Amino acid sequence: MNVQKNLIKLYLLEFFHSLIPAYVIERLFWESRGMSVKEVVICEILYAAGVVLLEIPSGAAADRYGRKPLIVAGAFLAMLEMALLLGAHRFWHFAALVLIAAVAKACTSGALNALLYDTLAASSRQKEFEGILGRMNACGILAAVMAALGGSALAAKVNMEWNYVLSAASLLLSLWAALTLREPPLHANGESEKPFNALDARENQAALPSARSGSVRASVRLFGSSPVLIMVLLQGMLLGACLVYLDEFWQLYLNRLSIPVIWFGAYSCLLLAVRLPGSLLAGWLVRRVPPIRIVTGAGVGIVLALLAAGLVPGAVGLAAMASAFLLAGVLEPVVAGFLHHRIDSSMRATAESFQSLGTKAATAAVGLGFGYFTDSMSLYAGFLFLGVLAGAGMLLTGAPMLLRRNRE
Repeated sequence: MNVQKNLIKLYLLEFFHSLIPAYVIERLFWESRGMSVKEVVICEILYAAGVVLLEIPSGAAADRYGRKPLIVAGAFLAMLEMALLLGAHRFWHFAALVLIAAVAKACTSGALNALLYDTLAASSRQKEFEGILGRMNACGILAAVMAALGGSALAAKVNMEWNYVLSAASLLLSLWAALTLREPPLHANGESEKPFNALDARENQAALPSARSGSVRASVRLFGSSPVLIMVLLQGMLLGACLVYLDEFWQLYLNRLSIPVIWFGAYSCLLLAVRLPGSLLAGWLVRRVPPIRIVTGAGVGIVLALLAAGLVPGAVGLAAMASAFLLAGVLEPVVAGFLHHRIDSSMRATAESFQSLGTKAATAAVGLGFGYFTDSMSLYAGFLFLGVLAGAGMLLTGAPMLLRRNRE
């Protein structure tokens, strides 16, 4: 198969899927159509529930029937949702479209990275996975910055409906890119990545043959037999969950510092832009530094950034938040690569769906504590809670592996 053409189509898919000027005025548009805050929250809950319920079935379907059909279905549903939003005026309209969005998200979760890895494996280029995934993320970030800047100007000069028209057109191009993808052959994982230790090597050898027993059971067996993989995934899930609340509440952080709203757009673009070097550095780093050290280093940096945001509000806190997003750009492709290098193609999408499900569960659990400290004390206390929780999680998950290494 022509690997380079598939990679170009994946870049285009990611770019057009992120070029959504509607996101910058989404809440204003929903409010203009009569949606209250309570109704928006209900829709968010419906979306989360839909994704969680469909994560594992969609991953298993991608492993059984192919990645491309799921990616195409997800791209089509995303485009359909955006187009139909133009005609939404009642709560049940938005609720139904949110469920369509949940199905679209679940379809692509796991399938997209699985197709990327197997595309590279078809030409024995697995070692490039982190670098190419990082560049794909960079394409998405660049598109999101362009959409945010262009979308706000468009809404101010014309009307908000045009943001949705252009977003639907961008998603149509994303659907075209999905339709032109080629399904790569399944690849028995022969990656010779350097193991963390001898125990990790034995664990990988034992886990891979289990792929024959079905993708869901094989994924469970893999996670149960590889403590090293579990450690990295748990750290990635916890850090990812904490970063969700940093991403969702930085606006309130700026507001608490009495920063004028006019500067919010600039800071939003900064947070998107700082992810670019992190995403682009991931492939270079993983060829020079063991992945576990990268995950640990990025994790420690994110913990310190969260603590600084809570303890030193102001210029230091703002800089710390930006550094956390830079490190997040490194973390995502490295954790994804650590998983994909250790699994067989027949369970690739399912295993990543398990990871995605775990991240969403962690996000819900972390949110309870974050909400409690923010409501009862302050937003700064909420950020401090995130830092302490992430630090404790890093210690608890990393300590068993250090003890095992010392025993060896």
